Amino acid sequence: IKGRFVRVLDKNKFEQLALSRNKFIISEQTREELSKTQFAIAGLSVGGAIGYLMVLTGVKNFIVADGGRQDCHDLNRLVGADVVDIGESQVVRWSKKALEANPYLNIKQHPLNLAMKDSPTTVSLDKFLKAAGFVIEAVDDIAVKKQLREECLQRGIPLLMATDIGFSAKLD
Repeated sequence: IKGRFVRVLDKNKFEQLALSRNKFIISEQTREELSKTQFAIAGLSVGGAIGYLMVLTGVKNFIVADGGRQDCHDLNRLVGADVVDIGESQVVRWSKKALEANPYLNIKQHPLNLAMKDSPTTVSLDKFLKAAGFVIEAVDDIAVKKQLREECLQRGIPLLMATDIGFSAKLD
């Protein structure tokens, strides 16, 4: 709701309380590693659902890219999707939902699709992957999926791929 103000605890107290139920599931060392890793998410339908759950486990640093805008047909596959968000950038919508769960996140936004080179409507894979420590791929374009996978393998960046065709995933 626009115009609503809420009081939020300082960063340390907020994270201590918000992540307190994870302490028996995720070790302190793992939480520390997750909080320092830069997670890049390409495609915010399936990738957005994964990313939102990562926020809830303590991941703090994200690079997100998606050139789409939310439409009515997205309502059944986007975490937190509402009719009031129809027409909004997927990147802006996901970032707002993530920041509502943890206002102390670092999110680098690319409201563009991925491609080999920058253009007015795309962000280059090189720019997208520059600071990435782990990549979640959930884009629709098969050629971009292939290029992103090859780039991650060459750079030694772990990659989780999600494809809408079938019921499987690939982890490199």
